[in-house]
Amino acid sequence: MTTEERLVTLERSLEKLRAELARPRPAEVRARKFVLVDENGKTRAVLDVTEDGPWLGLYDENGKTRAVLGMTKDGASLDLGDEKGNLRAALVMYKSGPELSLRDENENLRARLTVDKDGPKLRLHDENGKARAALGIVKDGTRLDFGDESGNLRAALVMYKNRPGLHLYDENSKDRAKLSVDKDGPKLSLRDENGNTRAGLSADKDGPKLSLRDENGKIRAGLDVDKDGPGLNMLDATDKVIWSAP
Repeated sequence: MTTEERLVTLERSLEKLRAELARPRPAEVRARKFVLVDENGKTRAVLDVTEDGPWLGLYDENGKTRAVLGMTKDGASLDLGDEKGNLRAALVMYKSGPELSLRDENENLRARLTVDKDGPKLRLHDENGKARAALGIVKDGTRLDFGDESGNLRAALVMYKNRPGLHLYDENSKDRAKLSVDKDGPKLSLRDENGNTRAGLSADKDGPKLSLRDENGKIRAGLDVDKDGPGLNMLDATDKVIWSAP
């Protein structure tokens, strides 16, 4: 093609472009559904309105769903998928607050971050969907929970109003041991399967103290050490001292 022929072709192309630009454009386009395809005719994007609400889907070259943005009566959501089309991440805005969830290659929920009226919370799950760890911040402080393979609460580390504490739970999630530190000093309490405190150990400005209680929560034995030395007391069920030393 000569230079003159190229100029003629270019001039024709410009004329077509001018004619296209001169055509009147509609003020708006109304439709129920839009489908965008690539040069191979594969669907790469869909914009649709269903009975649940509008949504936008994005697809890769293999037809796998990689992103979906939607709106329903419950709120807005954004789902992200991997190269196999499996859901791996979701961001949702509920009425109660936002939620971010992360999933493994089998679409099992592994992590969830939420923010509601009580504060932010992060939960971690194992491959079986059981909650194994949870971190939350509430108005009274911070709490970190640990669960076993059955999802039962087994340990908790808390920080309430400058008073740290450690709780240990049995297989039924009953609180069996508590270690805390407050302005008076450290305290350790041990509970039975009914939740009754059976033993307590503390250390304050006067010295260490050990108390043993019966199934009704009454102190039956006490050992303490103060500035005058050690002391041991034994009591009956009516709180009467039946033996002491020295």
